Amino acid sequence: MKLFLLTLSLIVAISSIFFNRESIRETLLNQLHIFTTNSSGTIPSSRTIHLPRFISPSFFASKTANMTTPRPIQKVFLAREQAEGAGARVRRSIGTENLKNFSPFLMLDHFSIKPGAGFPDHPHRGQETQATTLRPFPPINCTHKTNPPPSITYLLQGGVDHEDFAGNAGTIEAGDLQFMTAGKGIMHAEMPRQNPDGSANVGMQLWVDLPEKLKKCEPRYRDLRAKEIPKIDIDDGKVHVKVISGKSHGVDSVQELAYTPVWIFDIEIKPGGKIEQEVPVGWNAFAYTLSGKTLFGSGEGKRKVDQYFNVVFKQEGHVVNAEVEESAKESARFSKYFLSLDLLLSLVLFAHSLLRLDLPTPCNLTLLSRLKYNSISFRKTGGHLSGCLLQKKSCLYSQKKPKDYAKYTNTNATVLVAGQPLDQKVVQYGPFVLNSEEEVYQAMMDFQTKTNGFERAKGWRSEIGKTMVG
Repeated sequence: MKLFLLTLSLIVAISSIFFNRESIRETLLNQLHIFTTNSSGTIPSSRTIHLPRFISPSFFASKTANMTTPRPIQKVFLAREQAEGAGARVRRSIGTENLKNFSPFLMLDHFSIKPGAGFPDHPHRGQETQATTLRPFPPINCTHKTNPPPSITYLLQGGVDHEDFAGNAGTIEAGDLQFMTAGKGIMHAEMPRQNPDGSANVGMQLWVDLPEKLKKCEPRYRDLRAKEIPKIDIDDGKVHVKVISGKSHGVDSVQELAYTPVWIFDIEIKPGGKIEQEVPVGWNAFAYTLSGKTLFGSGEGKRKVDQYFNVVFKQEGHVVNAEVEESAKESARFSKYFLSLDLLLSLVLFAHSLLRLDLPTPCNLTLLSRLKYNSISFRKTGGHLSGCLLQKKSCLYSQKKPKDYAKYTNTNATVLVAGQPLDQKVVQYGPFVLNSEEEVYQAMMDFQTKTNGFERAKGWRSEIGKTMVG
């Protein structure tokens, strides 16, 4: 009996690939009904036999191809640095002429704020939808209003204080992220902290569109601390992945970070390392290179991408391939600058990468002080090399330049992001991102009259913003 049922199942499976599976299924079910009735006299009432509905071959073909086919590269472009506000520097790659419409992503900024610079409204002030250059932020107005979209701030170096009109306040530091959903409206301030060593505050901010039905949701924050982020090593330790949001090689991220489905990975690749990262089919995906030279793609479509370039992938395929050439060991990233420029060179690294730095004995390192920044910097001073590393909040000094100092600089760091596209119109005016011109005009009126979500903005000024006035 069992052998017969197994044979029938195999016949259904094979036949449904080539013929009308519904008619074949009905025929075999009838035969099965006759067989079971004749063999036992009645059909057993305690057990129901169900034959599986097999999926069409096109489904198998697409799934098989997607599971093994790398995503092709659509375009690669440089995020050019520009002045922003009072002394701040921004590299904007999404929300420019190079990449205007890339749902659900509205804007991507890689920002740097040096001591004495003010960036009270930084990326949250946004840009005009049609603008080709960055819009300067007001130098004194330290608070600003937003009405959708959600923003994701990833701090790479330094610290940023935040405060809003609902009484929420806090600080994110190196390695932390903040997920903010503006919803129906919020007024808040974000102020960089002054680092003890005078280094810049560096980070990234990504604006993500909200589904139309959630545009009027209540504002909310979600701070994700560095210690909460799952981390994995693959390819014999040559690739280190921080699973900020999504899933990588069987490791899941913290859940419920944002309303719009988005995957974010911070990937560090050592020379000779490779990664094949799964990305949901049909999602838009890009990779922004924070440091080093990385090879993306596969076969003839493989391209070497330098620092500060954004790689946009096509929707076809299921994985993103990235690797760093073995020869990168001999091409220290800023050794060429070290020999030719007498200035401070700094490289943004992640805390997890500094944990694995193999400092050579000739460095004669001495602990000087404890600092709260996440960077590595070298200065040429008469043949000596000094370096400051943020790991365990320690600052180290080298009295003698190590022969292999170049290996400190061969880290290749990339942020890979993918998001589910939203089939909706986008109308943006500064911080207001909605679905029609009428909704944008209404949002502007609501803010001016302090109604419909902006009631608490009336007369409100942030405490952290007051430090910038005057």
